[in-house]
Amino acid sequence: MTQHRMITNASLRLSGNKVTHPSFPEKEPPFFCFPPEEEIVAKVKCSLHGNRFRPTMFRIHLAKWRRESEPIRRQRLSSPYHKAWSASFP
Repeated sequence: MTQHRMITNASLRLSGNKVTHPSFPEKEPPFFCFPPEEEIVAKVKCSLHGNRFRPTMFRIHLAKWRRESEPIRRQRLSSPYHKAWSASFP
């Protein structure tokens, strides 16, 4: 963590504001069905960490059944993942 982020974090705690950040958990990176989804999510920055995830290096075609089953898979993921996804697609 950089010194600027540490100071910002400390000042928010002292002021009584809750520190929230819409970053995806390290062990649960976001999964995108289409490239434009990744572009939209990348536009929302975390105030503490900057980028919220590491961008995808390659793209593969996803079958229709896989895209259709993604909302069901997302339901099984953690609360921080849901918060990060909701910050991108309210």
